[in-house]
Amino acid sequence: MSTAQELLDEVRATQGQRWMLALASVIAPALGCVAIGAASGQPSAAVTSLVALLAFGSSLRPDSHVGALVMVAVVWYWLARVDDPATAWSIAVAMSLLVFHTTTALMAVTSRSGVLGREILGPWLWRTVVVAVGTIATWALVVVLDRRHAAGNALLTLGAVVALGGATLVGRARSMPRP
Repeated sequence: MSTAQELLDEVRATQGQRWMLALASVIAPALGCVAIGAASGQPSAAVTSLVALLAFGSSLRPDSHVGALVMVAVVWYWLARVDDPATAWSIAVAMSLLVFHTTTALMAVTSRSGVLGREILGPWLWRTVVVAVGTIATWALVVVLDRRHAAGNALLTLGAVVALGGATLVGRARSMPRP
């Protein structure tokens, strides 16, 4: 168990960059819940507060399983409230989860007193952009298929998903450093 002095020393040693990551990791899932409330027309301050509280706990110990609870809570709230798979609100919620996941993962692999340099932040930012673009492309594919109102074509859908997956793998391969 940590003493009060050890906790105070830990807070004092925490860098500003870490505080910003923690703030983003708390705000992002809460904004995702606000977006879900806007999409459904049924906002819930209780769920948003619970998610923000869980996210705060995750920001204190980012290497714990609390972050998984945050993700489960937001997804559960989405599934319970929103019926339209092609709503543009899904992008806002997905991006909030992406920001939460990325900031929590960054905090989990660095010390509180460490500062992340460009050699770390650059690849992380690039990979995050690749995931965001892939997410938006997947959403666009869902919208196109949803709006077609045509009889289902499993082969066409499989081809589109494989093409999207291939594009994502190419983007990932290009983001990896070359020896």
